Amino acid sequence: MALDDLLLRDGPCAQPGSCDFESGLCGWSHLAWPSLGGYSWDWSSGATPSRYPRPTVDHTLGTEAGHFAFFETSVLGPGGQAAWLRSEPLPATTASCLHFWYYMGFPEHFYKGKLRVLLSSAQGQLAVWEQGSHLRHQWIQVQIKVSNSEEFQIVFEATLGGQPALGPIALDDVQYLAGQHCQKPPSSQGEMAAPVSVPVAVGGALLFFVFLVLLGLGSWHWLQKQRCPFQRSTDTATSSFDNILFNADQVTLPESITSSS
Repeated sequence: MALDDLLLRDGPCAQPGSCDFESGLCGWSHLAWPSLGGYSWDWSSGATPSRYPRPTVDHTLGTEAGHFAFFETSVLGPGGQAAWLRSEPLPATTASCLHFWYYMGFPEHFYKGKLRVLLSSAQGQLAVWEQGSHLRHQWIQVQIKVSNSEEFQIVFEATLGGQPALGPIALDDVQYLAGQHCQKPPSSQGEMAAPVSVPVAVGGALLFFVFLVLLGLGSWHWLQKQRCPFQRSTDTATSSFDNILFNADQVTLPESITSSS
């Protein structure tokens, strides 16, 4: 008989397939698979020193002390290599919901990582969601309907969608709701970004730009109205000048010219 890797935590146990990553990876396995190149996800935080870029804060706490699952795609090379983060085995389900937040950030448009969600069972792997992204340095919310006719594992697969590049992929607040339908996110957002200050600033700048455009149009319209009376008075003056020159009926010769003749 043997025991290994015992862990005692204060509080209720996490639901199967769920983890906020504040105390570790819960029941999720990040062991490297040799067939995929031997790469694995890490457990990290914004405060962890690293030569790779990563989220500065997690989603659960919103601080640099909060933790998340993390993978740096620059270690991957060409050839379809990937890293898997796998849940514990889950029972068959006809309708469940997988809810999670992800983070990506890549320096160029043609450099982008790819995050996929697979359902792995004895029948093979079924891809149920994927996303490639670049320059999206924010936490994005996703909900996925899950159904499988036999025992399965949820797999998060990190890979490259283009050329090798320095870029992070992170996961946080993964929640598997067994036997529950996915609820429509608020504000009709399928993939919903966590609130950040940048969109607010962009919206303010857009409103200011619209105000300037309306102000310019109003000024142009006022100037056009002011020019119209000036043009009409000019036309009237020109017509009057023509009448003075050419509408005289009589011409009177000087007296000196009449007497000499």
